[in-house]
Amino acid sequence: MSRVLVVDCGSSTVNAAVVHDGDVMSAARRTCPQIVPPEAPMGREWDPEQLWAVVCEAIRAAAGDTDVDAVVCTTQRLATVFLDAGGDALYAGPNTDARGFAEALELEARVGERLYDTGGHQPPIVLAPARLAWFRAHRPDVAAAVDKIVPVSDWLAFRLCGELACEPSNASDTGLLDVSARSWAIDLAAECGVAATALPPLREAGDALGLVTSTAAADTDLAVGTPVVVGAGDTMAALVGMAIVADGEVGIVAGSTLPVAAVTSAVVTDPHRRLWRGCHAVADRWLLEANGSECGLAQAWFATLLDVAPEEVHTLAAAAPAGGVAPAVLGPGPLDFSDLPLLRAGELRINLPLAQLGPTRAMVARAFVESIAYAARHCLAWVGEATQIDAAVALGGGMAESPLLPDVVASVLGRELRCHDGHVTVRGAAACAEVGLGNQPDVGAAGRTLAGRGRTVSPVDEWVETYAAGYQTWVQTWDRLHEGVARFSSLLDVADTAEGRT
Repeated sequence: MSRVLVVDCGSSTVNAAVVHDGDVMSAARRTCPQIVPPEAPMGREWDPEQLWAVVCEAIRAAAGDTDVDAVVCTTQRLATVFLDAGGDALYAGPNTDARGFAEALELEARVGERLYDTGGHQPPIVLAPARLAWFRAHRPDVAAAVDKIVPVSDWLAFRLCGELACEPSNASDTGLLDVSARSWAIDLAAECGVAATALPPLREAGDALGLVTSTAAADTDLAVGTPVVVGAGDTMAALVGMAIVADGEVGIVAGSTLPVAAVTSAVVTDPHRRLWRGCHAVADRWLLEANGSECGLAQAWFATLLDVAPEEVHTLAAAAPAGGVAPAVLGPGPLDFSDLPLLRAGELRINLPLAQLGPTRAMVARAFVESIAYAARHCLAWVGEATQIDAAVALGGGMAESPLLPDVVASVLGRELRCHDGHVTVRGAAACAEVGLGNQPDVGAAGRTLAGRGRTVSPVDEWVETYAAGYQTWVQTWDRLHEGVARFSSLLDVADTAEGRT
């Protein structure tokens, strides 16, 4: 195995790591702040040159004097860059850039079914076509200059070697890829106002892309001529890092959000349209994905309320018994006297019992950790309705290093779990680089070499029954909350119609 430099760009941090034989030898993290454009309160973007400077700083700090054998990039999915005809970045936006919300509503009404049936994603709020439509409406000068649309990781590879290409797992999250064919959906792109010429050539993860240029070498201190290999989206790289590469295998990536993805050997459609379809980093595999929404991001917010560091939430939670506080909305709410008893077993419904029972900070923290596992199980159930799950489930990502979460997830699922550490994304990206260097025959094989790095976690016997009941309560609570949201949305629709708005 080689010494591979991995660049992993997230929402506000850039991580660089040197990986050898699956082990992280050195690493560095740098921050790149997001900008809120004054004309787009829901918008988020980076200054492209500032982002590149931060990436270069992270590379220099991680690599040091190490002679690396290859470089590979992975970044958060949905993050997008617009390039002009000279290859300069006009715009770089993270996955949270929702400036195109209004434009997305128009796209959804006009081509929403095709976006899902062909591209496998809905709604189009943060997809590239909605962002470009926003620029056409608000910054026509920028929109007119857009020559290429490219995911951030592929843009970073372009900055390193001067070769522009787009990898299918990343392209899946533009909304412009025909996922089944693993090729650009030219007709759909045209309907979305995107020219075919704006879509770069497609190259599979693990392909040798180019060599570090003299300009990039001066910026990063990498050696001129260092091979640059095509990477993948961060979730797909994490799945490779957990050896989730074969049909029927499922990975839970507990990071900023909570993707739960099953590998399929053919494209599978969810009749309920709740799941995303996309391309895996493995060339002949696809993914069917549910998402448990914000995970690490929610934990950071929750830790502030508990007055602990984010990584201490799970340590605090471990001091509480299983199922001590069931998931609930802990605060004022309408009291339905027809729904008795007011305090159901394991479910807090009103304030008075909350005051009497006095759950501790540890119990509330544990309820948060347990809710992560309940959300993962619910996502897994959705995925299981659409495709066969044949293999053990794997858990990875930064939150998988918790002293508590793996045991809770295994107990909530009632099945063994293969647990990996927080380095699965960089490890999976490095596996792609090993293919480009000729050390592995393909990305699937490279992922399978990493399978032994996980540890087996079994359910805790005395928790299983408690969590079986707790999960049912969680589902009922979730369904009621969802019903309330649906009713509120219906009221808004009625109000808009009455006032002549659409």
